[in-house]
Amino acid sequence: MTINSSGTHLVKLSVPGVGTVRKVLDVEPAGSDPSVWTGTGVDANATTFASDEDIFIKTDRADATATVVGENETFTVMLDSTKDGTHYGTLNQSLSDGYYLVRLDDDDATNLDSTVVEVSD
Repeated sequence: MTINSSGTHLVKLSVPGVGTVRKVLDVEPAGSDPSVWTGTGVDANATTFASDEDIFIKTDRADATATVVGENETFTVMLDSTKDGTHYGTLNQSLSDGYYLVRLDDDDATNLDSTVVEVSD
């Protein structure tokens, strides 16, 4: 398998009668695309969260917005706070268990500017 674009990719391989494998792959961005990442605080990175835990969404681009997309819910988070050059916002909603796509919505953002987080108790 070859992945030609940077970002976080959720890959699912299913072979009937054999099984299914899911894997989250991080491919480093290139060039000047803005980046987006998540954590339990501004200074703590993470991609796995409890359903009642705040998710800090961070970027290197000022005045950005992030969209968090789950199977049955979607949230918009303004990334309008700044600490030491990191722009961030906080999603403080109780989330259902599952995987969520965190996408950066910025004039220069592309489909590469996203990450996947897992919520589980």
